[in-house]
Amino acid sequence: MRPDSTFQINIIRIVFLFIAIFSGMAVCASTTGSALETPVWIGILAGVGLAMAIIFIEHASRQFTLRGFSRATFGLMIGIFCAWLLNKMPLKELLNSIIDDSISAGTLMLIYGLLTYIVMGFLGVVLALRSGKEDFAFIIPYIRFRQSNVNEQVLLLDSSVILDSRLPELIEAKVIEGNLMIPQYILEEVNQMANSGNTSVKERGKRALGTLDDLRKNKEIKLTISRNEESNETEAVEVKLVTSAQVNNAKLITTDDALAKSARVQNVSVMNLDEVAQALQPTVVVGEKLKLALTRTGKEEHQGVGYLQDGSMIVVNHGISLIGTTQEVVAVSKMQTSTGLLVFAELNQPENNA
Repeated sequence: MRPDSTFQINIIRIVFLFIAIFSGMAVCASTTGSALETPVWIGILAGVGLAMAIIFIEHASRQFTLRGFSRATFGLMIGIFCAWLLNKMPLKELLNSIIDDSISAGTLMLIYGLLTYIVMGFLGVVLALRSGKEDFAFIIPYIRFRQSNVNEQVLLLDSSVILDSRLPELIEAKVIEGNLMIPQYILEEVNQMANSGNTSVKERGKRALGTLDDLRKNKEIKLTISRNEESNETEAVEVKLVTSAQVNNAKLITTDDALAKSARVQNVSVMNLDEVAQALQPTVVVGEKLKLALTRTGKEEHQGVGYLQDGSMIVVNHGISLIGTTQEVVAVSKMQTSTGLLVFAELNQPENNA
């Protein structure tokens, strides 16, 4: 639940409690001078008891959403309709023919009607909550109860993602899909980089602003700048981002591993682009043969180096003389480093058969 929503709900609970108390006092006051005269303190206790009972029920059902309520209401309507059909059956005439006492038959019909409405209503609500949108489409052809904005989840971007050159390609490939949101303080941070005295930082900032401008012009992408943040100016940007994600019920997109871990601890949904890239890296198995273009020398004098399409570096022993050519190599070992996968390989030299 959002922090601001919790505060508002608590205020409403307090107001409801006072309304219930004053209502109980008013009811008791209205009985003054009558045979049913009731002390005011009883009305106060009754109001408090009723309010606390309703607040307890409301708190116990805090996981029950508006979508669930609409489904339950629809299921209740179906259950009541089925109960009405069952009560339209000519059971009363059948009971009258079996039971001589018409009063007994009428009583049984009343009990039968009450039970059918209660049971069918209950079953309708439960079955509706258990059912998916395809079940509703089967009941009412051409109409579906679908979740709104399923593909329009709010995605909160931090500065590391905005500066990442992979962002436009990931959006175009639909890996990142939803309503993009950038907090005002993140945009200011990128602007400061674009105005930096450091040339490399300035270029990165300008490129990021250019990327945002291209996204803004793309009519298929919804990009919004969140300007209604009320966070403390002294708070760290990471704290502000987690708070913004909680308030806006958004998924945080980042490449900062520490920020991602901190957000997950606070139950914020996170997509770490580096983790996505790591998961998409092809797995190189020791002993696997690879076609590799050798492009430069390695640390050792005899080594040649090539790269896979994902950027993984392959170090080939005794490949220095073959730089500038494409060779078939065999992976002999591999290790995961902070910069990616590092594979050591040997030139594939098939034995000549006599």
